[in-house]
Amino acid sequence: MQHPLPPKKDSFLAWLVVLSAALFFCYEFIQMNMFDAINGELMRSFNLNATQISNLSSSFFWADMLFVFPAGLLLDRYSTRRVLLIMMGSCVVGTFLFAGAQSFEFALATHFFVGIGDAFGFLCALILASRWFHTDRQALVTGVIVTFAMVGGVVAHTPVAYLVAQMGWRHAMIVNGFLGIALWILMWLLVQDKPKHAVLTHNEMIKNHPFLPGLWQALCNFQNWAAGLYTGLTNLPLMVIGGLWGNTFLREVHHFDTARATTISSMLFMGTIFGSPFFGKLSDKIQNRRGPMFIGAAVSLILSIYMIYGHYDNFWLAATLFFALGFSTSCQILGYPIVTASNPTHLTGTALGISASLIMSSAALCQQFFGSWLDKLSNGQMVDGVAFYSDKMFQTSMLVFPVTLILSVLLVVWIKEPKHEKKNDLATTSLLAQDAI
Repeated sequence: MQHPLPPKKDSFLAWLVVLSAALFFCYEFIQMNMFDAINGELMRSFNLNATQISNLSSSFFWADMLFVFPAGLLLDRYSTRRVLLIMMGSCVVGTFLFAGAQSFEFALATHFFVGIGDAFGFLCALILASRWFHTDRQALVTGVIVTFAMVGGVVAHTPVAYLVAQMGWRHAMIVNGFLGIALWILMWLLVQDKPKHAVLTHNEMIKNHPFLPGLWQALCNFQNWAAGLYTGLTNLPLMVIGGLWGNTFLREVHHFDTARATTISSMLFMGTIFGSPFFGKLSDKIQNRRGPMFIGAAVSLILSIYMIYGHYDNFWLAATLFFALGFSTSCQILGYPIVTASNPTHLTGTALGISASLIMSSAALCQQFFGSWLDKLSNGQMVDGVAFYSDKMFQTSMLVFPVTLILSVLLVVWIKEPKHEKKNDLATTSLLAQDAI
């Protein structure tokens, strides 16, 4: 059957729907990255070392990794709006539970629970974008969605650090939970599953595209694996430094106070706020994905080496370096439109789930490796009851970033440039679920 194409001009409603859904991803990015601002408080509250705080933070990524592939399968077969609202609600509940945690084990379990919701956040926004926008706009829209997430990353640093300083980490998390309630209400009011002219029903989708053959098709598509691994590896400085260790690194190695350290660390996210739409717009304009991906990863490699070995005790120099690294690593957003363009519409969620599982497992493994290696190098050194890590220890552990960025550059060689003149099946706004709530 014939499927109507999205309107040639981006409508206000399309942007409103997709960006409202992106609020879920934004909220999850706060939960993902707030540990950089509160890890000292948590280490004191639960008497944790680097390995344990890394395990607590990475539990979020392990949950995401385990559930993101099932999330893709569910989103290909059920209402995106309904799934989004259910999972956002579960994240809010998990945030309140985390605020009341009295033991390390319970904090670990609740943070894992919040991470389950994150498995759905980005996928929901991307699937809605694939229905409401033409393929030749996917990179820009993806960049804007990621920009929303990076706003959450910025909020997770200086604002969260300020709240923690004023009221303690538990009350700060309660405020975090009420923010989630407000965003849930906004999404309930604004998110829609499809444009009015989309005609393919849920029942027709299931009938026309059986589950197992579609799953096998997505698993056998090398593009899904290569693009996902590229995105995951390029994203590691943001996930590990911006999400957990940036504050401590800047305080211990470059001797910034906590306020300046969290501000500098947040510049990684500010750089991504500007870099994501830049790379998206550039890629759509020149109709090329691989070129910007290669350049962005190569520049990130150079900046990561300077971040490890450079001397930048000046606040503005450090802030500029972190901003530039965030800007250059935002080339990772181009992996998502490659996956979208390389799979039929009915497998969008499944394919993105495969790629996202690689992205989140990379972050989880790297966070745990980073913390474990720091502990091994420190051999239990303590200062004022908190584990101490020297500049040499950080430099050795941070060598993981140049290695993974070299791999990112090499992966671009194996990724195929997607065709931009897509067949109708890939440009449709077909309905993946019959009705919205």
